[in-house]
Amino acid sequence: MEDSKEIFIPLTKREYFTVEDLFSEYHYVQLETNEQCLLPGWEELRRILIDEAGKIYVGALHKVFVFHSDGRLDWVLDRRGDGPESYNHLWNFRVKANGDIAVIETSYAITTYDKEGNYLNKQRFIGIGLDDMVYLNDSLMLLKQDGLQQLDYIFYLANAYTGHLQGGYTPMIARNKWVYSLKTFFYEYEHKLLHHGYQSNDIYEMYPDTALLRYRINVDNRIPPEDFWRQEGKDGMQIRREWSRSGYIGHIPYYVESDSLIFLRFEGGQKELCAYATIDKKTRATRLMKRLIFGDRFNWEPEVVFSLRDGWCVIPLYPDKVLTNPLFSARFPGLNEESNPVLFIGKLK
Repeated sequence: MEDSKEIFIPLTKREYFTVEDLFSEYHYVQLETNEQCLLPGWEELRRILIDEAGKIYVGALHKVFVFHSDGRLDWVLDRRGDGPESYNHLWNFRVKANGDIAVIETSYAITTYDKEGNYLNKQRFIGIGLDDMVYLNDSLMLLKQDGLQQLDYIFYLANAYTGHLQGGYTPMIARNKWVYSLKTFFYEYEHKLLHHGYQSNDIYEMYPDTALLRYRINVDNRIPPEDFWRQEGKDGMQIRREWSRSGYIGHIPYYVESDSLIFLRFEGGQKELCAYATIDKKTRATRLMKRLIFGDRFNWEPEVVFSLRDGWCVIPLYPDKVLTNPLFSARFPGLNEESNPVLFIGKLK
């Protein structure tokens, strides 16, 4: 790829993509549906992760649903409550290599359970509202704070065993005024930890002591001014209304990168300024997606894409969409309108 960190994406005509255009390999997993695991709509999914053994973890409804690789339910982590071994809210979660599940709460805490659901520990980070976290190694965590507090830094390091803070970086100049409903995620690619999210056009490489700019996504020269989200004299709703009419494009909510391709979602304040795009890493050629054709002419623009690692991602396909195409839905015996979503799991070319 060229040395320049900025990638320009023009607002051009949108095209139909096939899954074969984007993915070198893929498969579908039909999640079991029963009284123990009735998943909500995509808006309430917190995250989907898949471990090295292929187990699928779905965070939703303040629970973590654990499925086998073939979609059969394994068990459900449901420890929400007020007790010392409970969590009060599931905002996000992580799965360690040994199967431990770390629940990221909104009350400045991370509560961890083993792979049978037994309580292990609770680490409190007083005053630091957490958005995401990742284990850098066995003994060190990187925390991303949610921007609701006026703190010194955006990213903090903590001891993975004790929770003790060991410093921070990327100074926080001022609190953003509109952050209350937005999520951001870390993404792993080629042994690098990347960060992308809302209120930013930038993709960062994360290290224990610094964040380095990897790419800046410039869609049609519509990047918001630097202090747009922190305007003095305006509250969050005023900024949101201004965003809706501004023509700016400044959210990168979904991002997947492989050796040759980048697949991402960009969003502006108007529907026509939101789209999925691909970037050829060698030539920087870009394409905008209108809809994705999965098979049997079933085509759809995904509501959400959950990035995994190294070019892998998950797209939940809900029955109300799938059942509109009888040929495609016939692939999934027993699927009905009350069923859990089918997961498309693919590796980007």
